[in-house]
Amino acid sequence: TARENYSKPMFPGRRFGAPYFVWYGKDGAAAVDNADKYVYAVSNDGHFEGGDNYVLGRVLKTQLPDLSAADWSFLKRGDGMEDGNWTANLASAGSILSHPGESSMTGMTYIEALRRYVMVVWHYSQVSFQTAILRKDLSTVLDFYESPRPWGPWTKVKSFNTGLMGWYAPIIGQRFQTAVNSNTVAAFLYATGLTSTAEGGISSGRYKLNYMPITLSTQPLQNKEPAFVGGR
Repeated sequence: TARENYSKPMFPGRRFGAPYFVWYGKDGAAAVDNADKYVYAVSNDGHFEGGDNYVLGRVLKTQLPDLSAADWSFLKRGDGMEDGNWTANLASAGSILSHPGESSMTGMTYIEALRRYVMVVWHYSQVSFQTAILRKDLSTVLDFYESPRPWGPWTKVKSFNTGLMGWYAPIIGQRFQTAVNSNTVAAFLYATGLTSTAEGGISSGRYKLNYMPITLSTQPLQNKEPAFVGGR
């Protein structure tokens, strides 16, 4: 029941309070980085927006249906392929990416064709959602990070200001990824949010799931077309 979930949460406290499963494509069939044995999840320190850092947890696929926190372990540091770098003690979990005050809820997607993980870290341009409402500016900043492993090291490769569109919890879809060539993948970024009006108000009628086609490449793109933004 909702009352039981509130009084006895699976992960008490903030340290793993906003987990997202790491996406590995259709049926989670990828075997890279032990993904054939484990389900991974990433979480900030329990905030919808304005968190400080992210930690990585894992659970055996066979134990996931049990919904027991005791089955989970958390990365302390270093190479996640080494079992000794994981701990059952959530308080001992180390940060895989630190972004003080700007580590809002987000997920991680494995781009198989590029053998890279991508995580879109975001924050409100006006510091917080409450301040954004007061100042009538819901714009957010999306910081794109990539890594060869889910535990890092992470490198920021792109920042994008959404302008009038207040997009939050952005993630690259695990479907509809198309390999353009050996270095480039076309995909879609999905995000939800409200929209600011040009006059500085808030258009609640435009609260919806948005999408944006994006191109991911391990090499500089020769031709850059203006961004197209659509919504459903």
